[in-house]
Amino acid sequence: MAKPFDPYLKWLGIPPKHQPPNYYRLLGVELFESDPDVIANAADARMSHVKTFAGGKHSARSQKILNEISAARVCLLNEEDKLEYDAELKKASRPKAAAPPRKEAKVVAAAASTPQVPVIATGAGQSTYARRRKSSLTEEPWFLPVVVGGGIGVLAFLVVVVGMLVFSGEDKRQAGDPGEQGPKVVKPGPIEKPGPGKELGPGEEPGPGEEPGPGEEPGPGEEPGPGEEPGPGEEPGPGEEPGPGEEPGPGEEPGPGEEPGPGEEPGPGEEPGPGEEPGPGEEPGPGEEPGPGEEPGPGEEPGPGEEPGPGEEPDPRHNIPDEAAQLAARQEIRGIYKDEFDGAKDSKQKLALATRMAKEAVSTQDAVAQFVLSRMAADLAAEGGNLDLSLAIANRLGKDYKCNPMELKAEALGKTAKQIARDRTAFIANQQLVTTSRGLFDDALRANDFDSAESVLKAAGPSAKMLGSLLKNRALSAEIVKKQKEVERLRKRKDLTKKAFDALRADPNNPLANKAAGEWFCFVAGEWEKGSNFLAKSGDAKLTQAAQIEMKKPADAAEQAKLGDLWWDVAEGQEGLEKDRLQERATHWYQEAIPNLSGISRTKIEKRLADIGIVVTPHALQFGSSSTRVEIPNSGYPGGVPITVEAIVNSSYSKAPRPSNPLASSPRISRTIIGNGNGTGVWLGAVYTTSGGSWYFRVGCKVRSSTTGKPVDSSAYSNAGAVAGEWVHLAGVYDGKQVQIYVNGKLVETNKVVGPHVASPFPFVIGACPSKSSSSSRPGVAFGQSFYGKIRGIRISNTARYTKSFDPPKQLKADPDAQLVFQFSEGSGETLKDRSANKLVGNIKGATWVKVEEPKPAEEAAPSKPKAGDGN
Repeated sequence: MAKPFDPYLKWLGIPPKHQPPNYYRLLGVELFESDPDVIANAADARMSHVKTFAGGKHSARSQKILNEISAARVCLLNEEDKLEYDAELKKASRPKAAAPPRKEAKVVAAAASTPQVPVIATGAGQSTYARRRKSSLTEEPWFLPVVVGGGIGVLAFLVVVVGMLVFSGEDKRQAGDPGEQGPKVVKPGPIEKPGPGKELGPGEEPGPGEEPGPGEEPGPGEEPGPGEEPGPGEEPGPGEEPGPGEEPGPGEEPGPGEEPGPGEEPGPGEEPGPGEEPGPGEEPGPGEEPGPGEEPGPGEEPGPGEEPGPGEEPDPRHNIPDEAAQLAARQEIRGIYKDEFDGAKDSKQKLALATRMAKEAVSTQDAVAQFVLSRMAADLAAEGGNLDLSLAIANRLGKDYKCNPMELKAEALGKTAKQIARDRTAFIANQQLVTTSRGLFDDALRANDFDSAESVLKAAGPSAKMLGSLLKNRALSAEIVKKQKEVERLRKRKDLTKKAFDALRADPNNPLANKAAGEWFCFVAGEWEKGSNFLAKSGDAKLTQAAQIEMKKPADAAEQAKLGDLWWDVAEGQEGLEKDRLQERATHWYQEAIPNLSGISRTKIEKRLADIGIVVTPHALQFGSSSTRVEIPNSGYPGGVPITVEAIVNSSYSKAPRPSNPLASSPRISRTIIGNGNGTGVWLGAVYTTSGGSWYFRVGCKVRSSTTGKPVDSSAYSNAGAVAGEWVHLAGVYDGKQVQIYVNGKLVETNKVVGPHVASPFPFVIGACPSKSSSSSRPGVAFGQSFYGKIRGIRISNTARYTKSFDPPKQLKADPDAQLVFQFSEGSGETLKDRSANKLVGNIKGATWVKVEEPKPAEEAAPSKPKAGDGN
């Protein structure tokens, strides 16, 4: 029986054991290759090679691999995406810890006659930072038995040494050694400047901070691997429980589930024994039910490093290194990179150093060095004007360390703002900063992190003021003022809620105090289960009724719809965050109910949700002839500011029909989804030939062809076909310097503009392209390049909304950057309602309404990244 065809093996020489290949293997370059020219040339060569198979019987597989190569090229040539992808690969290649780290013991060097083993002194939390070198031990399988066999004698000797040292260390602790008591503090060790990927020769051991290769034993002082037990005489590491029959050491607390000895008091954070009550003034332990009227204060959470309650998962993140450790590491890093810091004078140089240090932070195993390198890289990125990189580093720190990433993001925003807010030429950078600040503010507010929210507003203020001056638009500054007032209002509400908790401790049935507490948890914190218990005792008839139904978690559609109505009515009397929370909760219950509702009840809910931009039953307009379009009076694009044009479409074409005359040239058919001119203005659409179709985004420019004399536009095309019958999210972005097109959230192509933009005199049209009529009998506007297919979403924004790949929205919603938003939620009638603040109207000409049955987006233009570590 013939083997199935394997294109990776046959065309690219990638065997099954390395499939699916990571991006580097797919392009045939070294793992973590950093030279953009090498990556770009390798991708081009691979694509040229694979395209030679496009016309054969495996054409579909050829297209699939071409898309994968394109995705690899885009990812590895984008510094931020490459940094994230490399981190995933490196993380996947590290062994996963199955238990908390063991306590490490100090080890002295063996006698001179003993084979030399690198020693890492870590007794006081000391650690090292060095780039992990590639070890030939992991690449030469024949060498492993020699290492393992030859190391058994050494290991036996070292076990004895370790045991003696641990016992002597325990005696020292019992004598009152302060260095071994209290929580373990992470301190920096010697930091080495990374070298150029040195290989280890036979007999060499991995350097400090490196992990042993497969089959190797940990050296002296190293931590046991996952699943290993501590050696004889060793004590469990922090967070570990004593073994069977062991007694806690002096000053140690009993482990979980143990009872204190006779006459002993429960330690801090421990639960009282059976029948015991907390003492006067004591707070209930984690997981305990508060006493009458008691609840944690508003916004209170366990602080970093606090113990989780019973049944909770321990926080796997690192503690934040202490200030002394950070200072020492920072000084050492600045010493290592002295020349680079001295040479980083402008934004470009600072950004290059930030990117390099961020990569080093990902590769090091030293917790202190990783934290400090990341913080320094984030600061340099912000100073270099790359806010996205700085925010990405803050996100990673929040995942790896017990820190508040929102605070770090607000700090990054502030440092970036200082670099660009006074530069009136940095229009796009300031606009992107204001746009980013909106999202950060909302995140901080929803986390009830009011300090970070205020920091975000303070950072965004100068940029908003400058943009408002340039655009003659006072709304931006007014928006900042409005948000500042909201933070002040929520702070006051928090203070009142604390007083309500004091009142509840005295009287658990106090209706006003219950109302205040319940409103805080539900309307501000979004904790509906906790807050409903209070609202049920609020004395407010509507709140009590809603809370009682909420606590039942209704399954009946009528009851769910009723609960949605109650929360919606309460929202009408609220503002800001509270109103958003209430409408979100009402929407939750509406969406639960709608599948089992019909008639007037369903219609009422659909219209109510449509008013806040949520489409329950999606509709679309069908375009199918030269007379179908939507005209949008009073719309247009004067230029001078960035623009993003988005659409959710389903094309009827996959390729142009072949000409009836075989000698005729291959036809090229352009179809416009939305645009305001041909040769001038901007337009988003598709172009089809007999071999397939491509999506495009074009911007008219003041440049004419030297050969034809016709205007030349700046354009970006997708490399993936415009396939018929599939829903696709498209986005075209123009920022004054370049044009980009995104297909289903993936950045497909970026091109520099060829000249200044030429504004069009025509308003925007959906489904056709307007131009000046050349007919003397029919002067005025002509419409051409008619689109064939369905459209169910259009949004135009006055900002470069996307700068890298993103998760495409299922619905296009209004926000402060949106200048035009059509959601096609009407489902009937002759007009489209604009959901943006401009409140424009789209007049439907010939297009017909159709219901969209559970629309599903098409396969991405470029496939998602393969799982890190697959087929390395």
